[in-house]
Amino acid sequence: MRDEEIFNKIKEAVKILEEIDIMISNQSIEIQNVDYKLSDLLHLIENNELSDEASINVIKEIHKLRKYRRSLQNEHEIENTYNTHKNKLIGKENRPFLLNEISKTIKQLGKKYNNRVYTEEEINELITPKKKRGRPKKEKI
Repeated sequence: MRDEEIFNKIKEAVKILEEIDIMISNQSIEIQNVDYKLSDLLHLIENNELSDEASINVIKEIHKLRKYRRSLQNEHEIENTYNTHKNKLIGKENRPFLLNEISKTIKQLGKKYNNRVYTEEEINELITPKKKRGRPKKEKI
């Protein structure tokens, strides 16, 4: 009775570990595909004169891909931590250490990005509209 329950729990644990291994093996392929898409878009910008609307569409696509890539990279970091410390699954007393290491990795990933070259002022200048949209106000005579 309990032997069957124990066996089923072990089967569940093995299945979950196999799912994690599959996720990890697919991760680098997904990141590479996103990188190729981003490269295509950067070459599109480099080699073509784009209308304002086309530029906006390309930037929106780059934004979407970069956000997706960031989530893949975050997952990749968690998986690296898991791979480094998964031998701690063996000993019951070490399992909390594995969870602690993964928690530390997740906290690190939540930190704000610091620009390497651009200052905050330069970034604000890039993203702040230069002129107001709409008709100019009529001057009083």
